[in-house]
Amino acid sequence: MSINDEDPDILAGFLRIWTAFSVTSFVAAIGFSLYFHDNLLRSDDPYLAGALAGGFGAFFTFCAVIAAAYDKSCWKRYLAFLGSVGISVVLLLLWDWMIEGSEGHGIPTFYAILASGSGILAFPLFRLDLTLRTVILTSVPGFLVGAGYCSAANWMAMR
Repeated sequence: MSINDEDPDILAGFLRIWTAFSVTSFVAAIGFSLYFHDNLLRSDDPYLAGALAGGFGAFFTFCAVIAAAYDKSCWKRYLAFLGSVGISVVLLLLWDWMIEGSEGHGIPTFYAILASGSGILAFPLFRLDLTLRTVILTSVPGFLVGAGYCSAANWMAMR
């Protein structure tokens, strides 16, 4: 039995948002760590980038869940999800274009890359059938990110 059958609005929406945050933050933290050669147990930078990417994925899924609450048609949910990704990326790139030449130039482009990557990661997660096994398996990466961040913060505080 799927969780969608029990309470399609509140419970399934919350679990979809949590799944998007959990998996997106885990994949982004691992990717950031591999790209910048950071030690996951001694640096909190990958976890901060992962939390930001997870926030983007959760926001995009939230937009789709709100659209699903008003209308059950599939294409409107996908349009809300993809539209929120597109608008976010365009606004972040526009922000970077507006601050060109000043300090911090390039940071909104990094955010736009994270937003587009989060959208790519969260879109298939939004389409998953929410069984209890799926929710448990996709929650594990979120708890690993939390435990890794606690470990890195503890190590950094003891230096």
